[in-house]
Amino acid sequence: MTGPAHGADDDRAHGDGDPARDAAARACAIAALPHWGLADAGLDFVAARENVVFRVRAADGRRYALRIHRAGYHDLDELLAEHAWTTALSDAGIPTPRPVPTLAGEAYAEAPWAGPSGGTRQVGLIDWIDGVPMPDAIAGGRADPVVLLEAIGALIARMHAQAVVWTPPPNFRRPLLDADGLIGERPWWGSFWDLPEF
Repeated sequence: MTGPAHGADDDRAHGDGDPARDAAARACAIAALPHWGLADAGLDFVAARENVVFRVRAADGRRYALRIHRAGYHDLDELLAEHAWTTALSDAGIPTPRPVPTLAGEAYAEAPWAGPSGGTRQVGLIDWIDGVPMPDAIAGGRADPVVLLEAIGALIARMHAQAVVWTPPPNFRRPLLDADGLIGERPWWGSFWDLPEF
């Protein structure tokens, strides 16, 4: 096992040198953009991990993150729950990308996936927030590790404080990442003990 146990493998492989998979991800993103009135926007690949992520550059200068969600990883209710919580975090003053609804007012658009697993994918658009990956900030000397970790701890505390007083909407459902969800018999991200490194 090399990654999360959920979702179609061909959704996660963008950028690994497989032109067919890279093309499937880009085609899915291009097919989704008109749902936000962004058919002519620029599109830059960012990452393929939990989702395939592209940076979208709109003609008016605004930037967004377009996320193609893997089939079978999260259902629509779980994706809507994520939007509800990230919106609540943003409303509480915590820097969190806000979801951008489609022109039809929907949270997600469905777009075709031309990879080997076929079907369609849920595609979402969120505001772009600039940042630097933590290892790059430390290695590049942009941040003192102690100061950076203190800031992360303070941010986590603010998130915890928000979660303690927040009432989730009805039907709120996300994977439970407690001890069982992380290291139980069937952990959400797969059997880490099967990795060759262990």
